[in-house]
Amino acid sequence: MYRALAFAILFFCSVASATIIGHAQELQPDPQPEKTNKMMPIMLECDAEPKNLFDLVQNEKYQEEPFAAGSSIVRSAVTGQFFKVQTFMLVNVETRSFTLIGIFEDGSGCLLLNGNSFTPYIQPGRNL
Repeated sequence: MYRALAFAILFFCSVASATIIGHAQELQPDPQPEKTNKMMPIMLECDAEPKNLFDLVQNEKYQEEPFAAGSSIVRSAVTGQFFKVQTFMLVNVETRSFTLIGIFEDGSGCLLLNGNSFTPYIQPGRNL
């Protein structure tokens, strides 16, 4: 009885691991992907209190400071609806990290984008 149970478990694990390994191999990125238009639903960190998002990037770890502000449009991946947001860019000039936070008209906010290696764009061949 135990031998049959052990065999069944061993067989199941073998099939499952072969399936997982085969699936993982299918998920390898294409080294030369076809260029196409992309519509990517993304996950945003949002909060009813935008202060919490600002506190997150202005804490001791990231120390980002306000750098720029403007208006932008965010589109819902669920409904396709467009939302006007007041957008704030925060930057840490020493670590070159940056964040874009959007505040919606209802007062809620989302962390729209964050990154590193921030530097002003200088057009090649053009002096400032």
